[in-house]
Amino acid sequence: MKRLARLAERTGVFRKKRFELFSRQFKPQSGDILLDVGAGSGTFLETFAGGEADIVALDISGRRPASLRERHPQALLVRGDATQLPFKSGSVSIVMSNSVIEHVGDLEAMRRMASEVERVGKRHFVQTPNRYFPIEPHYMLPFFQFVPYEIKRWLSRHFRLGFYNPGSIEIDDPKLLSAKQFREMFPGSRIVRERFLFLTKSLIAIK
Repeated sequence: MKRLARLAERTGVFRKKRFELFSRQFKPQSGDILLDVGAGSGTFLETFAGGEADIVALDISGRRPASLRERHPQALLVRGDATQLPFKSGSVSIVMSNSVIEHVGDLEAMRRMASEVERVGKRHFVQTPNRYFPIEPHYMLPFFQFVPYEIKRWLSRHFRLGFYNPGSIEIDDPKLLSAKQFREMFPGSRIVRERFLFLTKSLIAIK
């Protein structure tokens, strides 16, 4: 339990280091288009507040735009599907996506998202949790990524699981990727490993 607590406390540390890595790799300039795929409420965009790039925040949910618009009034909000990005090929300077690809569906859907990121973006920064890290990051339970979805649903109705309150209607079934699968989806990218206690916690594809 102490290690779980340490991991939860370090979530913000990982995010900060991820921001720093992005900033070292990319220097968005005036006239660049920065696309956040699966922007949610805009957490990952926090590091770019006040930047000169034009920000486009895409999310499939119709419930998020109000808080996203409040936090990032300079961003263009687009409702869309990460597996069918509504942009022309090569029209985006940088595509970024933080812990989204595992939520889009099965392996084929994830491959489509990876292909779309490659198609529309000249460069990209895509992060996802590692399937074989011992703690499932959405539910914060050991090896919960291998538990059948029906059991997850039943447990979620009676107990608080990670970010999900009991009875939450937002319970989902993220499909975590292995390093091999992720590398195959982004063959032209450099794969960076985020580590915790010498284990790979998450994977980042950088191009």
